[in-house]
Amino acid sequence: MRRSIFAAMGAAFAMLALAATPVRAQSLDDLAKANVELKAALSAGGAPPRLADPAGGRMIRAAFDERVLPAMAGQDLAATLQVCSGPIENLFGYMRWGVAANAPEAQVEAAMRANTDRYQDEIAVALGFTIGCGARMMPAIERFAANIRPGEWTTQQREGLNQIRNGALSIYQGAVTVPEDGSRQENQLLVVGRAADLADIYAAALTLEQRHAVVAAADREMASPKASPAVKAKIALIRRVMSRTDCTGLCAL
Repeated sequence: MRRSIFAAMGAAFAMLALAATPVRAQSLDDLAKANVELKAALSAGGAPPRLADPAGGRMIRAAFDERVLPAMAGQDLAATLQVCSGPIENLFGYMRWGVAANAPEAQVEAAMRANTDRYQDEIAVALGFTIGCGARMMPAIERFAANIRPGEWTTQQREGLNQIRNGALSIYQGAVTVPEDGSRQENQLLVVGRAADLADIYAAALTLEQRHAVVAAADREMASPKASPAVKAKIALIRRVMSRTDCTGLCAL
C-alpha cells in the first residue's frame, strides 16, 4: 500500500504486557488506553507488536476496534479529533518504524515504503479503522461549518476545510489504486472495502471536481491487470458513489 494513502490521512486529521484473556476495546476510554499501550510498545525498541502474535494481535485489535465508533455520534469536532488522533499516531508509528526523527527525507521515504510492505497487515487494520474514524468526523465538521456564516469564514478555517477535503481526496485516490502497490489481496480488500462502505459520507465532503478525480483514478484501475475481480467490484462501488452530481453541505462550501 502506498504511502500517499496514509500520509494524506495523517495530514488531513492532524490538521484540525497484556493479560492472557482476550482484550477488545469496548468504549472510547478503552480505545484511548489501548492506543497509549500500543504507542508505548512501538516506542520501546525491539520488534513492534504484530497482528499474527497472540498478545500483539489483541493489543492491535483493541487499539483499532471499530465497534466503538458509533459512540462518537453527536460528538463535536474537538472530541472526534481527540478520538482519531491516537490511532492515527500509531498508524504512523508502524509506517515510520526504525526511522530517526531527524532522518533525511530520502531515508524516511525509503523506510516508509519498506515498512508499509513489511507491516502491511497491521497498517491495513489501522487504516480501516482510521477511514471509519474519519467518516465519523465528517458530520462534526459539517455541524461546525453550519455555525459559520458565509461572510465570517476566516482564512485559517477555509484552509482547514480545504486540507480535510484534499486529504479525503488522496485517501480515495489511494484506495482505488491500492492494487498497484502489490499488497496482499486480503489487505487490499480491507482498505478498499472500508472505503467503499463509507464512500457516501466522504463524497458529500468533496467538491464535484474532486469526485471526478476519484472516478478517473477508478477508471484507470479498472483497466489494470493488477486488480482482482473482487477488488474491482469494490472500486466500482466507489466509482458509482463518486459519480454523484448533487452538491450540498460541505461540498457546497
